[in-house]
Amino acid sequence: KTWRENYIGNSSELHIIKEFERDYKQEKAVWWYTQLSEQVTQLYYIYMNQLNLSNTKSNDEYIIYVYRGQVIAKEELEQMQTSIGGFISINSFFSTSRSESKARDFAKLSEITDKLRRILFKIKIDPRLPTKPFADIEGISYFPDEREILFMLGSIFRIDEINYDNKDALWTINMSLC
Repeated sequence: KTWRENYIGNSSELHIIKEFERDYKQEKAVWWYTQLSEQVTQLYYIYMNQLNLSNTKSNDEYIIYVYRGQVIAKEELEQMQTSIGGFISINSFFSTSRSESKARDFAKLSEITDKLRRILFKIKIDPRLPTKPFADIEGISYFPDEREILFMLGSIFRIDEINYDNKDALWTINMSLC
């Protein structure tokens, strides 16, 4: 199937596809990654491989904290709770924000159900350690106000601590980039 066939009847997605086909350039890969809908992003995975983060680690000398708000399955949270001190690998690009409040607000957009839990990931980055590359893409993102840090696929994190926040009705998962 062509990209267009997947979105017959969806004029907004078809418009994005047309714009992408007309305007895509490798140096704008991050911009396109952050602009596209989740469904269309899956179709552009080949292009996202051009997001060469190999030389984009932060030059900061100090610890950096970034955040990600999302929902995860109840079972996934329970598995993480039994894995404190253990490691997880992310099998896709992993988008975070330097803004805790933006990430927290994003997590709170989702409803709590019997099967889903709101999560705020708080990730500690020590830029002096040898880790998978990550990039500050604030200046090239479609959404620069999100103050986005993008982790390379395959990034590994240690689960340090998990706590429940009664005020915001969400779980905070503290992790460290390894």
